[in-house]
Amino acid sequence: MQCQTPFIFDLDSDSSDVDYSKALSITRYVTNYPFDVDEINNKMSDKKIKISDDFGCLNIKKNSDSVHTLFVKTGYKSLLGLNYESDSVYLEKYKVSNVVVATMHIDHFPDEDNNLNLLVFGGGQISQDMWVNYYKKTLGIHNFNIVKFNESQIREMCFKKYSDVIYEMIFDPASVDKFGKVDIAQYKTNKSKIDIDAENIKEIVDNEEIKIIKFKSEYISTCKYLDKSYPIKFTINTSGKMKLDFPSLSFTNVENAYDVENLFYSFARKVYNEIISDELYESVEQKQQTLFEFM
Repeated sequence: MQCQTPFIFDLDSDSSDVDYSKALSITRYVTNYPFDVDEINNKMSDKKIKISDDFGCLNIKKNSDSVHTLFVKTGYKSLLGLNYESDSVYLEKYKVSNVVVATMHIDHFPDEDNNLNLLVFGGGQISQDMWVNYYKKTLGIHNFNIVKFNESQIREMCFKKYSDVIYEMIFDPASVDKFGKVDIAQYKTNKSKIDIDAENIKEIVDNEEIKIIKFKSEYISTCKYLDKSYPIKFTINTSGKMKLDFPSLSFTNVENAYDVENLFYSFARKVYNEIISDELYESVEQKQQTLFEFM
């Protein structure tokens, strides 16, 4: 006798408030692939995820000068339920397939030399290998260079723009004798912000030879689909990587899960653009690091 599943699967089409939280890492890459919005859109449209794939592109949105893609990773999820097969009710473990275990978003746009640039919103269970191999097969791209952030601009952001709310700071002590031969030092607080007027911190602020490698702060933002403004912790470092830690966001008047994903990444892009200015990027010719140095 075939057992009856204890689960009832219904599409959740409720358009009421949706709570959503996620941590994202955001990195910009430059390639040597000529930007052609139609070619990129067509090639990626031909390589959308199929039922046999565990990773792939789910949706593509083409604008006049950019292409935006949503990627998903699928897998299995184990659920524990009650089996009503006979008069005796007992626990049974079930495995559900085609479950979306992670998503990521990638923006495609040209730089001043018309080379394809990627703004990658990643994190979670999707590794670099997965999306890099996709682009190798789909567009034939083999070189992905991280666009780094300018060291002096990072320092200025830390001590001028966000000095009121700093949770963590990693720095190169440079010529400060008391640190000895230490190359990297860190100040971090878990409960409150770092006191910028403290003696040890003031010494770092006043000595411009000390390089700020990374710092963590907070930014407040919202959009029309959110019920209010939210504080978002962000971490930025000179290697070109940024991390956004979102609290639980309440999206209102959304139609489905796909809308929530797109709205979330759209909001993440808005926050990124509000924090990151063009001046923060190093010149691509001066500062590039290939992705594969980190893999």
